[in-house]
Amino acid sequence: MGGNLIFSVFLFAYFMKKSPISIYFVNTVFVIAKFHKSNRITLVSMIKIYLEDISTIDSEAKFNAYFDKLPKYRQEKILALKNKNDKYLSLLAGRLLCDGLRDLGLYNCINKIVVDENGKPYIPDNPIYFSISHSGTKAMVVFSGNEVGCDIQLMKKNAISLADKYFTEEEQNEINNSEDPVKTFFKLWTLKECYMKSSGRGLPLGLKNIDVYNKDYISKSYVVDNDYMVSYIARDR
Repeated sequence: MGGNLIFSVFLFAYFMKKSPISIYFVNTVFVIAKFHKSNRITLVSMIKIYLEDISTIDSEAKFNAYFDKLPKYRQEKILALKNKNDKYLSLLAGRLLCDGLRDLGLYNCINKIVVDENGKPYIPDNPIYFSISHSGTKAMVVFSGNEVGCDIQLMKKNAISLADKYFTEEEQNEINNSEDPVKTFFKLWTLKECYMKSSGRGLPLGLKNIDVYNKDYISKSYVVDNDYMVSYIARDR
């Protein structure tokens, strides 16, 4: 831990000169997050997060150029969508996936990605896990060496009415007693989505049956641009 801390402090001093940063603590491990102009976040250790707005795809020419580089499963997913915004979000998520694999030295695995019976994409016989999410005008992809799940949600006040249906009594009390019930609702909602994505089992788990404070996982939630709740979890092992 000492060596990692010294290394992190060095990176902190370096990035302070280069660009704005934020510091996070993930499961007691010192982690630095660097915010790029494109709204992309890179965590130096443990987990890599890519988060971007579709405004970066500002022409049909860019859309087509990115589309041609995507894995086949992602292209098929985009072609099946009818709404233009949904197409752009799905394409952005695919592009972030490609960017992350390239950064990890795994770009040659792009066309090896397959989708399991529950719709979860993965790379066979590879130790890297990833998760994809998008909402509103933003998309994100998270990479980890362990099972991982991520979720981003545009926070809408009327969604809080769903708490009775999907949250336990204890979780509802946490929402109602918090300083900001809407943010607390979406923190819990996104974490539950993360667990479903991490397991690959989806809705059959049942939202009420998911313990968002499961000690077998590390988790992080934060707000982006005031309107988006972002969460990720990764198995702690």
